[in-house]
Amino acid sequence: MVSIGRSEDGVLPFSLSSSQIRGRLVKLGTSLNQALKNHSYPPLIQQLMGELMALGVMLASTIKYEGKLTLQTNSDGLVKVMLVDITSAGLIRGYASFDKRSEKDFIFDQDSQHISIVEIMGNGHIAFTVDQGAEMERFQGIVSLEGDTLSSCARHYFMQSEQIETDIFLTAGYYKGIIRSGGLMLQRMPDSQNKDGVMKPSQPIGGSVRQKEGLSNFEEDWNRATILMNSVKNRELLDPKIDAQSIVYRLFHLDGVRGYPEREIRFGCHCSRERVIATLSNFSQVEISNMFVDGKITVKCQFCNSEESFTQQSIDASILN
Repeated sequence: MVSIGRSEDGVLPFSLSSSQIRGRLVKLGTSLNQALKNHSYPPLIQQLMGELMALGVMLASTIKYEGKLTLQTNSDGLVKVMLVDITSAGLIRGYASFDKRSEKDFIFDQDSQHISIVEIMGNGHIAFTVDQGAEMERFQGIVSLEGDTLSSCARHYFMQSEQIETDIFLTAGYYKGIIRSGGLMLQRMPDSQNKDGVMKPSQPIGGSVRQKEGLSNFEEDWNRATILMNSVKNRELLDPKIDAQSIVYRLFHLDGVRGYPEREIRFGCHCSRERVIATLSNFSQVEISNMFVDGKITVKCQFCNSEESFTQQSIDASILN
């Protein structure tokens, strides 16, 4: 049996031995709260960010990369921008920009399973970017925001950009007073591809493997798996006491589900005084002098809300010399 973690924040890759189907299950709690705690987001924005972060973790776990994966929405509705990035080390952060004059319109419906993207975001697009440093070419996929939920937008992305049949379930909400999120994804891999993708050698979850009798029906396997996936309960994905392995086993144990080592996700911001200095050093002395307000330059991180301030003396010592 492969050792599978039971962290409150993580992504569990799995595959169904009886078919060409792989999946991911994500649960976020502590990392999500740490990412949002320094922002005064309305509950509905927190819910949207929770779903986007769960989606970002899913996408990041399907590819091999060394660097940063970014998932960003741009739209003309009440929510203008949402951005999440996940490093190859499993560090996640994010922020949102929205029309604060319309904050009264961000009504949080605790009983609603999903948020209407059309009503709150309007027209726009979602971009998926992998940045592996200056020496590596960046990869980016962009599709329009199509569908009524982030789940449907993600399905549209995979069909348009990856041409892989994908079904995704996302949820976020307050569980026992704390914002949490989770998600479940299935992908039907082409016969020519390894269904396990980036995953390592596996073992059956719960020890149950259904033996195939002859050739399985590709469509039947997919339809069955997606029906089972969509039977997952919001509470299962939000309750930290219900681990990912238990959920996957409950849903797919008759299909020979195989689990892979779970990857832990943690909040982590990349901002630092040194990074700000490196950025300011790209400007001329005249440009820097125009940045001073009340005798100092103040730079605020959009992700964690931390601030770095520079006086003329510190600028001279750190940048202009």
